[in-house]
Amino acid sequence: SRTMSKHFNKDERFVPLMEKIGNEIVARVRQLVDLRSLFSSMPFGEAKELCFQAKELLLKWKSEYQTTRKR
Repeated sequence: SRTMSKHFNKDERFVPLMEKIGNEIVARVRQLVDLRSLFSSMPFGEAKELCFQAKELLLKWKSEYQTTRKR
């Protein structure tokens, strides 16, 4: 197995890094997709597309995270 970093080569260092990245992605999605004002601030079609894109981003992150953990 190839390690990209000498510092993040063990689970106890790598897992917290991945969690921080995941938490930041979620926080940014929550900022962008504010459910309280989403449908009143933009047309329905745009709001629906934004929600779809946010969902796809989060699913992609989950998939990449799981793939990386298997290595």
